Amino acid sequence: MARILPPHPDIDHLKNEAKALLKAHGAGEAAACGTLRLLQRFREASDREVFAAEVALSEAQFALAMDYGFKSWEDLRQHVMKVSDRPDIEDEARPGALLIDSPPAGKGNSNRYARGFAITLAYSGVECDYDTITGDSGLAFILQADEHVTPWGKPIKQVDIGWWPLTWWGALMRLDFVSSCVGRQLVRLPIDAGLRRTDPKRHYDEYFEKGVLGALRSDRLPLAFSDHCWVVTGHDDGEPPIVGLRSVFDGHERIRPRCYPDEVIVPGEAIERPAREGIDREALNYALALGRYRVEELIRTVPRCSGQGIKPAGGRSTGQKSFALWARLLRDEDGWGEHFYHTNVVMHLRINRQSAPPYLRGMADRHGEPAASHLRAGADVYEQVLKRVESADTGKETLRSPSGREALARLVEETARLEAEALRKIENALGAMT
Repeated sequence: MARILPPHPDIDHLKNEAKALLKAHGAGEAAACGTLRLLQRFREASDREVFAAEVALSEAQFALAMDYGFKSWEDLRQHVMKVSDRPDIEDEARPGALLIDSPPAGKGNSNRYARGFAITLAYSGVECDYDTITGDSGLAFILQADEHVTPWGKPIKQVDIGWWPLTWWGALMRLDFVSSCVGRQLVRLPIDAGLRRTDPKRHYDEYFEKGVLGALRSDRLPLAFSDHCWVVTGHDDGEPPIVGLRSVFDGHERIRPRCYPDEVIVPGEAIERPAREGIDREALNYALALGRYRVEELIRTVPRCSGQGIKPAGGRSTGQKSFALWARLLRDEDGWGEHFYHTNVVMHLRINRQSAPPYLRGMADRHGEPAASHLRAGADVYEQVLKRVESADTGKETLRSPSGREALARLVEETARLEAEALRKIENALGAMT
């Protein structure tokens, strides 16, 4: 399985990864052979022959680069430096910049994408609530995993459940639905994935710049997704040419992102908003689907899912599938990864589920019995989920021990059982509504 670079790779990390590959070869770890066989001299070699050979660091770097899909280490290095050699620059926009006055501020410890939607919609005059947007978009109920990614080359062999547990594809699958919920178009600008990967500046110039400038000139705030969700409040001739605020950054000062965006969303025209009761039913159906389906099943079966071209790669899952993958990963002695992967999952799970109880209770106030009782019961179960998640121990020393990993795996399974119970409450509420 080929390795996949994260959106913003680090060259020092890749150098250490090559050294780790060399060390794994010296220790006789079978996983090293798969990468080293990308070298011509090992293409037909057995494991025994690979381990018996001397391997230079330059060869390990070369093999690693090919595993990431590059022709050489230098090609990989040039790509990484192009997309990630700029730190966050806390500077004002350059003279002559197009700026939005009095930019809004985000709020820390929240879902970055839902917070971004809330900020740009509120600035456009749309009455909206963060918890409602988090619920309507499904982000309150999502838990993302990917069976075909090895993040940062770390020894997670089959599952990315830790490094990127919340990427933009989960936020954008329901963009059309969220637009109808709030009565304002949220438009995803088109992309060319190949060009974006090889020449992000040219990609921005050709695919994003016109839309960003058009939104700013119409006094609307675009959203740019990269390593963060950026509320774009200005455009100039810098690199990249946008300045703005992180959606979960409490300050008001403009910051230039360190890289060109992967995705851009611009607010469009006002549209008709359907009755809230119908929105509630569709949102609950989506919450059930997030808990039970793989992503390809979501796209195939759920109305208004991936309506603007978001088609995540196969092998991605949410909900119960992701919990099972997470527990399995923790029980893989060789592939459980790093403690901070699991800390990251816990953090995002807690942030997302914090919106589930107020979202369901607010919905209960709009519906009669017995639907309201089922919704409140579901909210109570999600409160229990939050308590379980908050008790998780993902400390370095804890997860270095098999007993510590097993304790977390059991907590994950307990949490999954609670989530399944909450989904049954939601399903009962839907039955009562219809």
